Amino acid sequence: MLNGKYINYAQPVSKNGRILVPIRAISEGLQATVQYKAANQPIVIKLGKNSLQFTLGKKQAYVNGKTVQLDVPAQAIGDTTYVPIRFISEGLNTDVEWNEAAQVVAVEAKHTAGEKVLSVQEAQAIVQKEAGNGVTLKANGTQFLRFYSFKANDNYVTYDFLYLVDKYSGELFTYDMAGTFKSLTRAKVFELVQAKIEPIIEYSGKMPNISDDGFEETVNGKSLYSFDICYVGAKNPYYYITTVYADKDGTILYMLDMSEKITTFSDKQFKELVQAAIK
Repeated sequence: MLNGKYINYAQPVSKNGRILVPIRAISEGLQATVQYKAANQPIVIKLGKNSLQFTLGKKQAYVNGKTVQLDVPAQAIGDTTYVPIRFISEGLNTDVEWNEAAQVVAVEAKHTAGEKVLSVQEAQAIVQKEAGNGVTLKANGTQFLRFYSFKANDNYVTYDFLYLVDKYSGELFTYDMAGTFKSLTRAKVFELVQAKIEPIIEYSGKMPNISDDGFEETVNGKSLYSFDICYVGAKNPYYYITTVYADKDGTILYMLDMSEKITTFSDKQFKELVQAAIK
């Protein structure tokens, strides 16, 4: 998990009691630069003023020019380079947590003291609105560095999943014991986008399809969910129409126009894109 985003393509591994992670996924997720020329040459990672240097198979490494000794060296596993998570996270001045029960490594950039943080009470109000008045919530502290955790139960059952609230964005998630991490906020926005575009696209007689790949994009300084819009055709199963973007309330919509520039959502332009896709 990088900065609150759960990814399943970067699996950690355990070597001699140390957790190693794929270097590329972690460094790029933190927006660090990686310099890697050859297997026997030093690898350099830079993030802001911090710099790490190490070589595959060697326990001696450098943090901002100072020598450190690694318990387990960086190593190639298959076609992927792995590095000890503590070394890379602490060397780049980030927070790190290994959740043994969930088998998840959480890496988080340092937050500023002035950054807005939801209180436990505010987070609980978000969960209560979703769970309903008949459900009792118990605060379970934090998980994965940045999420308030709540256990829910009613008069009949204790739920087998946790509610998680992002302390910085207010986004609401569920996390079950099978390891499924799902954004309830995103699911609700998905429904709102679907309700918006289906009446427009169905006039063509085609069935709409919304693809949710979990991506976000920054538009006008805001982080927005992105959804690819297609319709089911007769010859080609899916005809791409456009990409629609929505904020976490589902109230502000943007879209890619004919020139593939992000613009405010327009029913008229959307119909034109549908017609173009049909042709």
